[in-house]
Amino acid sequence: MTIVARRLTSPLVVVAAVAALMAAFDLGSIVFATNDEARFPLLARDILARGDVWFPQLNGIVYQNKPLLFAWLIALVSWPVGQVSALTALVPSLAASVALALVVYAAARDMFGSDAGRCAGLVVATSQGFVMHARLAMPDMLLTLFLSVALWQGWRLTRGRPRAWLGLYGATALAFWTKGPAGLLPLLIIVVWALAGERRQRLALLSLPRGLALLAALVAPWPLIGAFGHAAGLRAAIVNDQLAWYLPRSLGGAALVSPLQNAFGILFPWVLLTPLIVVQAVRALRGRGGERDTVQLLLLWSAVTFVAVGLSAQQRVRYYLPLLPPVALLTGWWIAGVVVRHRTVARVPWGVYAAVAGALVVSGAVTLAARPDTRAQLAAAWPAWGALILVLAVIGLAAAAAVALSPATRRRSRAFTLACVVAAIAAIGGYRADTHRPTTEEFGRLEAQVQPLAGQGGAVVVWDVADLPLNFYLRRPILEVHTGEALARALDGHAAVAVVGERVVQSAPNPAGVTVLWRATLGSRGVAVLAPDR
Repeated sequence: MTIVARRLTSPLVVVAAVAALMAAFDLGSIVFATNDEARFPLLARDILARGDVWFPQLNGIVYQNKPLLFAWLIALVSWPVGQVSALTALVPSLAASVALALVVYAAARDMFGSDAGRCAGLVVATSQGFVMHARLAMPDMLLTLFLSVALWQGWRLTRGRPRAWLGLYGATALAFWTKGPAGLLPLLIIVVWALAGERRQRLALLSLPRGLALLAALVAPWPLIGAFGHAAGLRAAIVNDQLAWYLPRSLGGAALVSPLQNAFGILFPWVLLTPLIVVQAVRALRGRGGERDTVQLLLLWSAVTFVAVGLSAQQRVRYYLPLLPPVALLTGWWIAGVVVRHRTVARVPWGVYAAVAGALVVSGAVTLAARPDTRAQLAAAWPAWGALILVLAVIGLAAAAAVALSPATRRRSRAFTLACVVAAIAAIGGYRADTHRPTTEEFGRLEAQVQPLAGQGGAVVVWDVADLPLNFYLRRPILEVHTGEALARALDGHAAVAVVGERVVQSAPNPAGVTVLWRATLGSRGVAVLAPDR
């Protein structure tokens, strides 16, 4: 094999290529469907339009809920072309996703060797959470990247790499600038790990005094500039959108099950191996040495992240994305041990599998029973999901049998390749089987109906429709209302057209003097265009 061929097939290149392919397939079909997805592209658009990098606005209101690093990156990428498009808004997430796969590869290689690095990098790149969030213009992928860099550098700091303290505290500061106090999670994890072992030695190696001083200096500009510019808005953001958002919630049935559902979605399909890996990892804690300490860090990283997010008042699937790197690192460690070092596969913890599967089935049944819209979406997507499940079942059973039952090393290596193929098909297929998202064509048809009525730059009233995607695609001010009286007042004095959810039209009588002109769909939701009789 030539030098060029060896380099092209090196683990680093393979991981980068697979990550780029999984992140960037079919980019032209991506649409911002929710307020969360459209928020940062709109902030970047306002930064380019008004030039205010510290206090950009959404619909005329200053945004201070989170630091603005992600919006700045979108604006920076979009600046050369003169506008924020769906593609330029995705570039920071796409770049962060490939970087995340490479960071996990490098961290696993440092911790457990090159085989573990290759396996861990491919596990990240073929997970459903990776595919979903690499293609969203939201800060979660960038946050996960910085969290991973920080904890990797924290581990290196305890392994005689004194300059790694800059990476630990610098990456933590970048994580803060990406999503606020949630970015400080590495400090909690690394301190818990230090206290769980040789605490004096580990705490001394973490360089806490100078590290915390550097961190404070790096994060201070956000609250200081906000306090001088818009103090009231900053206080509301810190209290309502930072502290209250993450306060622990009451522990009911849903509070116990929804974290499992969300974590399952992020880690799928490699999550099917997680109970087996955890059993092996717990056994490794009985030993001594560097591998034992590293496995302990990864277990605590996973556990602290899961508990911290699971106890917070607000639950979103994307909040569990930071769980992907530590689980991928453990998975890479386990696969490398089974495939390369020929470790005996631990006894399958069938009881754990049964308990988790039962909880997921029960919670899914309750969700379907309580939400007719979810049942309708599932019915519409069932043909695509059925075909996907059949393909995955056939290939997945072959891979699982080869790993768990065969002592032949060659078969185990082939099984990992099959498992990567299964994971890639599952992640891409799950994304493509989501049929309830709107398309660019649907927004284009809606714009064609709205433009003659609203005129150039005229406002549009919305009711029971996500306002920020309409703001992004229609490129005009949006006025959100929640009652028929407010709709009538808005159409009387502020706007000439309204876009209203179909269920509102059916359940609430139209205000006097307002007519439904056109009906359409945005994804799985029906909408109606209303205008006053003038």
